[in-house]
Amino acid sequence: MGSRTFFGMTFVDIDDSVAREVVSTTQTLPPTEKQNFNLVVLRTPEVRKIVQGLGYAGARISVIDSQQRVRAEAGSIQTDADSDDEQGWFPSATGWFNSVRPRLHQLITGESLEQTIAGEFTAEKGSAANPADKAIAASLGGVPITLRNRISQNQELILAAHPIVSAEEVIGTVIVEQDIDDILRFQRSALQQVLLLSVLSLFVIFVALLAFAGRLAWRIRNLRREASSAIDARGRLKKSQLLSEMNAGDEIGDLARSVSNMLEKLNQHNTFLESMPRTLRHEINNPLNTLSTSLQNLAEDYPGIDESKYLESAQRGVNRIGSIVQNLADAANLEESLEAEELESIDLDILLSSYTANCSLSHPGVDFAYRGSSKPAHALVSDFRIEQLMDKLIDNAVDFHRRDTPIRVQLDCFRETLQISVANRGPTLTGEVRKSVFDSMVSHRGQENRLHFGLGLYVVRIIAEHHGGAVNALNLQDDTGVVFLVQLPLARSTDLEEQVYRTDTLPPR
Repeated sequence: MGSRTFFGMTFVDIDDSVAREVVSTTQTLPPTEKQNFNLVVLRTPEVRKIVQGLGYAGARISVIDSQQRVRAEAGSIQTDADSDDEQGWFPSATGWFNSVRPRLHQLITGESLEQTIAGEFTAEKGSAANPADKAIAASLGGVPITLRNRISQNQELILAAHPIVSAEEVIGTVIVEQDIDDILRFQRSALQQVLLLSVLSLFVIFVALLAFAGRLAWRIRNLRREASSAIDARGRLKKSQLLSEMNAGDEIGDLARSVSNMLEKLNQHNTFLESMPRTLRHEINNPLNTLSTSLQNLAEDYPGIDESKYLESAQRGVNRIGSIVQNLADAANLEESLEAEELESIDLDILLSSYTANCSLSHPGVDFAYRGSSKPAHALVSDFRIEQLMDKLIDNAVDFHRRDTPIRVQLDCFRETLQISVANRGPTLTGEVRKSVFDSMVSHRGQENRLHFGLGLYVVRIIAEHHGGAVNALNLQDDTGVVFLVQLPLARSTDLEEQVYRTDTLPPR
């Protein structure tokens, strides 16, 4: 405006429109004792270029000089309206994570997330110092500082201020403002990825363990099934070795080989036990025959000794030993004998009626009562074996029946089965006795009958099962005795026709 006329400007910062209190003053007039006018610097282009190169999305970088004037600025902060919806790898997982977060916050702090945010915003709003002014003042004092500035209940900023030092003098500060939602969004995204990968890994491991456990259980179940099938319901071995898992190299294979070796040893032992009765019969019969012959010769040489009770007792003992050896041999050879016999259709009503009539002759003093079936009672059986079966049942009934009470034999014909029942009044059977009464070498006669080896009812069961039937023992309804039931399949019409055909086509003798 001329060589001696100058134009000066003064900028006064007043925040309160009522009190009009001056906060700061910036002027171009020369200060005291200076002739040069000051410059009003709004931006510094060189610094602005540097700051723009350092800026990144979602952050604002400001350079402020020692007089708290903004010399350069780059970037901007998104407001709540400008913020985009959070997108993650899995939107459903993101929504689930956002729904769980307030509950976790309430569980840890005892108050809801909204109450915490509202309380922080109220406290910062009521404080006298503005976080931004506090950060600028601290950094211009040479102290780096980081603060959180909540500008609304839904938006919070992080401020980081660091002083600019030149020749040991603070000439300004750099302030970086970052929306905390961007940081939390990145943190949540990273956490979601970690959680999803962890859950996926756990799921894969769980599936692998489940498949491994399933295969292990399947192998064990197959081994158990084969080991169980090696022994029948009566405890007899059906096979001497296993086939599954024999070549496996793990513990299950070792277990299978151990069980197979055990079955092989048991089979050898059972074979020895099965052949023992035949061996004993042969070995015992030789000296037994010698003893019996010697007793007969002794009686002939000394006629007066026939009436001796000692000789009679010895002969009785010899006969008893022979009977026991014969029973053991018969029980051992029974199954082999049954396999070689042919079955024929027989009317059991006629057979049992005749058999019961003969029982009165073989057991004098015992009353027998028989009731047959009104329907045809034909069955494919061996008549000799049915009589042997009845012998064992009748002997058992005679031994246990109450004196002066009859033994009742009954034949019932049902739709597909025939049922033979032998009932007697006397001691009843307990639950444990009923389970083992048809087993081999099991006797419930007491200490006074030690010579009974429990083979009678065992023979009954073997004969009945060979003919496709079953046996059972029950107490009478009034608990005054027991009844033994033998069920046999009823012969079909086709079986009867085949038997008639075979009989008619036999060549004449």
